[in-house]
Amino acid sequence: MGIAKTGKKKRETNHEFEQQKKEHQDYMEEQRVKRGPWWKRLTTFTTPVLVPPVQSVDLFFFHRAFKRFRGETAQESITQMLDGDAEVPLVDFQRAMVRFFKAIRTCEDFDVQKYDTNGNGHISWFEFCKFWHDRDASVHFTFCERLFLTLEDPDRSMLGKMMSFLVFFTILLSTGSFIVSTMPEFQIECPALGEGGYDADCLPAPLPIFETIEVACVMFFTIEYGVRLFLSGFMRTELADRDRTQLLNWMCAEEVISLPTFCQRVLSFALSFSNVIDLLAILPWYLTALFANTRFRDNALLKIIRLTRVFRAFRLGRRFEAVVIIARSLKISQRALFVLVLNLLLGMIIFGALMYFAEQGTWSPEKQAYIRVVGESWNETIFKWQVDEDRSPFESIPACFWWAIVTATTVGYGDIHTPTTVPGKVVAVIAMVWSLCVLALPIGVIGSNFSDVWEEYDREKTEEEISHRQQEVMVRQSRAWGDPLDLAKMLVVEVWHNAGLSSSATEQVDTTQCEFLGEVEFKLNIDPWEPRHHEVVKAPLTPNWKKAKRRVSGTLTFEYSWTPRVEKDLKDIDGHILARGTLEVCRFRATDLLNIDYKEAGLADPFCVVRANTGKPKGDVDVVQTCCATDVVWDTCDPVWSGSMSFDFLWYKVVDAVIEDLRRTMSQNQKKRHTSPCLVRRSDRPAATQGDATEVPADVIQRVVPELQRSLGQLSSSVPKLQADLQDVRQDMQLILETIRRRRSSIVRGNDTFGPSLRDERSDDWSLDVVRPRSGTLR
Repeated sequence: MGIAKTGKKKRETNHEFEQQKKEHQDYMEEQRVKRGPWWKRLTTFTTPVLVPPVQSVDLFFFHRAFKRFRGETAQESITQMLDGDAEVPLVDFQRAMVRFFKAIRTCEDFDVQKYDTNGNGHISWFEFCKFWHDRDASVHFTFCERLFLTLEDPDRSMLGKMMSFLVFFTILLSTGSFIVSTMPEFQIECPALGEGGYDADCLPAPLPIFETIEVACVMFFTIEYGVRLFLSGFMRTELADRDRTQLLNWMCAEEVISLPTFCQRVLSFALSFSNVIDLLAILPWYLTALFANTRFRDNALLKIIRLTRVFRAFRLGRRFEAVVIIARSLKISQRALFVLVLNLLLGMIIFGALMYFAEQGTWSPEKQAYIRVVGESWNETIFKWQVDEDRSPFESIPACFWWAIVTATTVGYGDIHTPTTVPGKVVAVIAMVWSLCVLALPIGVIGSNFSDVWEEYDREKTEEEISHRQQEVMVRQSRAWGDPLDLAKMLVVEVWHNAGLSSSATEQVDTTQCEFLGEVEFKLNIDPWEPRHHEVVKAPLTPNWKKAKRRVSGTLTFEYSWTPRVEKDLKDIDGHILARGTLEVCRFRATDLLNIDYKEAGLADPFCVVRANTGKPKGDVDVVQTCCATDVVWDTCDPVWSGSMSFDFLWYKVVDAVIEDLRRTMSQNQKKRHTSPCLVRRSDRPAATQGDATEVPADVIQRVVPELQRSLGQLSSSVPKLQADLQDVRQDMQLILETIRRRRSSIVRGNDTFGPSLRDERSDDWSLDVVRPRSGTLR
């Protein structure tokens, strides 16, 4: 049962992930289309030239900390967080925040009890967000830390990317020059015996240019490694990490935490695997130079050390994901590798010993070696085939290990290690079959693990990108909290093609029956109480794959004017109104719109839809959005729309922008995601007043409330009667069950007394039974 539930839960999780993956792929494709072709992206740089000195800690990090306190990892916890049901103790919140500000080296005094609004000793998610909104949660990097990040993390700045490319080029140059220098064509030859300048101790040496390249590369690697090693003591890696996992662990840990010292940070940096590889890449050159003029210069160990310069190629490994996947596969396949090595050793010992006794041959006192028959050759003198004998390569069991390994791994070099006798061939056949059957099992496990790791790595990358998307959403949301009118300033202008499926005589247009041609999302540059006139906006149309999965083209131009209303008789003297006025949008024109391929002329019939967030009523109510549409311009890809449209704005203040926005987000997420017809009014129809949409007439309230009170009284009087009836039903059911038990016991006693002849007889009393079993068994 547990396995079935686990499998079902895993299938549901995979199905949910596949949906998220598909949505993410659509989002990435939409962003790629918005960015345009690659030759246009070359002129736009989003990465800063230098590492920014200040980096804000976004709300997504505190979201992870809140879930860590709750011990929740499921997606269902988000609803509880937004509802306010999820809370963390105040002492945990205080400990985490003190450690956080201590880590970012910000000395701020704050009272956490101020954020416990209900005084229950716990902090909800709303209060958590309020604390983040009120405090400056930013990391200030020092010059040493910025320089370290430039060398260590190239994605943070353009200078870091240039430095990374320089290191990459130097690694290729150093490794390539070392490989080419071993070729005889690029070496200085020593004079032969009898030639002038002959020296018995002379060895071929590479050309001087390779030594120059080697010294330059080693000096560059030494400086780069030394600078990073020194700066690592100043770097707070817990803050520079992308996901800040170490900082999160420190904040949520109940044990006493002490920050690392300078020496501890340097030691931790030096002992990491990638930095050990960097050290091994430059160490051989110094060891070679140290022993060059000593008697150890021709030592075999020194030659091996020279060859370790190829470790520089491993520095490229951490820059490719293939190396990461292979390392993970080998790590989780340790048991399979152990079985593989064990089987290989057993086979090598067993079959090596058998082959030794089968192919050892006979001892020859003259040749002082084991001699075996290697074949036959034709003798031209006696005109007969004669047996050829030669020294046996299987002169000891360790000498047979080479043949066993080559045979088990199915390499088959084809050298002299081949059996010639019948027993030796039988042993070879058994070794081949054994290696195919036994060694293939762990190799299959390793291959399966490699496939699983590959899928897991792709899934981690997708989940990381999805997490970054959620983080970007929270960042945008947090910016809106800083400006309560951020939503009011957002204006969306959509361009649609009238497919002719809705009547043009109606006052409303159904956009679900139209073709989407692109949109422009623009933030109005207005002040709530300052007028602006004839502001021109020109922007390219961008796709929106939630409305249509198609590429768009063209440019949209329009003008807008803002006229505030500051009259004293408009009930705004109480100071609870953020913005009130009229927005006028006019003079729409577009160029190079998308063609419609299923029309005869191939030209679109475009019209514009303008969406504006015109109001925020009092109380916990959603933002009011108003839509207007222009007239349709027929058969053109460069339309010009005449006329204008007006929007009446009325935005009230909210008590807490953070809590208000979170509650609004929660209510939007709980709505069902299904497409409904989007009806947009024409621009010639006046918009409804915002205040009238939420007011209820007083006569309706006076008529409805007494009726509700009477209905509540009748319901209260009916509840005791229903409870009494339910008790009577329960008593009747007890009597029925007792009667069934007595009937069953009497039947069993009667069958045991009179024998099987009475088992099928039925009394007339059965007609009084309430329940008659269908299959002869009472349940």
